[in-house]
Amino acid sequence: MSHEYDLLLQTFLNNEGMDEAHLHHSVAEYFKVKSVIYEEASWLERHRVAAYVVLYVQFLQMVLAFTVHPRVAMLTSTVQKALYNMMHFFFVFAILFLMLAFMANFLLGGRIHIFGTFGSACSAQVRMLFGEFIYADGVEVLSGTALVMYWLYAVSFMLIVFFTLLNFFLAIIVDAFVEVKDNCSQLRCTQSFFEDLCSMAGTLYLQRRYKLPASKRLVKFLSESLKGFEAVPKGSESEGKPPLFSAEAIRSEFGLEESAVCHWLCRIESMSSVPLVHVQYPDDVDDEEPPKPAPDETKEVVEVQVGHDANIANIEPITHI
Repeated sequence: MSHEYDLLLQTFLNNEGMDEAHLHHSVAEYFKVKSVIYEEASWLERHRVAAYVVLYVQFLQMVLAFTVHPRVAMLTSTVQKALYNMMHFFFVFAILFLMLAFMANFLLGGRIHIFGTFGSACSAQVRMLFGEFIYADGVEVLSGTALVMYWLYAVSFMLIVFFTLLNFFLAIIVDAFVEVKDNCSQLRCTQSFFEDLCSMAGTLYLQRRYKLPASKRLVKFLSESLKGFEAVPKGSESEGKPPLFSAEAIRSEFGLEESAVCHWLCRIESMSSVPLVHVQYPDDVDDEEPPKPAPDETKEVVEVQVGHDANIANIEPITHI
């Protein structure tokens, strides 16, 4: 825009005369260049507003993107938990806030200028809410009934809005956060965000080295298998038990080698906070207490559990199916 300002200056510096015709020409050129400057300034302002909208949308997308992991979704999860109580809180808060603003404008607007209109009274109460002032300008000239009305209003605002309702709002947020934090502590298959982020590289390496199936294929296979468990008739022996998948079935389904399945299941077990893999020894019998294996005896994976509340031992190291 420096070029336009230079043209605006040159409209008078390049004036060839001081007669009426030359002055009229200079003024016309001045307003012509000025109109161009206004158009460019308006164009820049529109683009600035559009850029602000885009940045704000990206900000909201960034906030929502935190939901990708439950341990970094504290903000969105807390707001979601507290939303129901916050709606009722803001309903009560708005009624009391607006009523106090109307009282301040109706009773004190003619004496204190910051309460002169209903809008200015609301603006003043917002500033009072953040603790900017309690002793408004102009109170020193009040006396008698007007002074009593002001301090009755100010004390009511501080006790009801500032001390009580504001702390109610903080309590709602804190309670929701504590609930979200407790839910995160009960997560079974997630670690911290940074541990899960680092484990992604290890999982990718394991998948490429042993040619493991893609996650979508595995999810589809498990979902279809779970539908079969859900269709178990009532009264059968397997009713109420956690679903179990044969490791051999997984190996044959995806055409994997035994070593690949063993490393894969060890990886799943190490990432989970509860045991998910059943193991047995080759000579297991149906006794209530099976014999303890020798130190060099091979462990054998027989079933993979998809569920929770399993009371079984860890499985590493596994050597074959």
